[in-house]
Amino acid sequence: MNVNRISHVMEAYHAGARKPVPGARKTGTGRDEVSISREGRVFEIAKKAAQSVPEVREDRVAALAKKIESGNYSVPAASVVAKLLI
Repeated sequence: MNVNRISHVMEAYHAGARKPVPGARKTGTGRDEVSISREGRVFEIAKKAAQSVPEVREDRVAALAKKIESGNYSVPAASVVAKLLI
């Protein structure tokens, strides 16, 4: 195992860290700035809306459980076959 090669990796890492990023601009305050696009803001709103909805629809589960318990729940055989073949 050649441990001396790590120095070459470190040199390349440090050399790349000093290069300016093309298209970067100074803000004048010495601080970084971030701007979120309109699409990003819309995505965040949609994400929060989706997270507020429960994963399990308790009303549907309760209705199906009631049908199963009463013996009134049936699935057409064609539906089962179609799902198996997909």
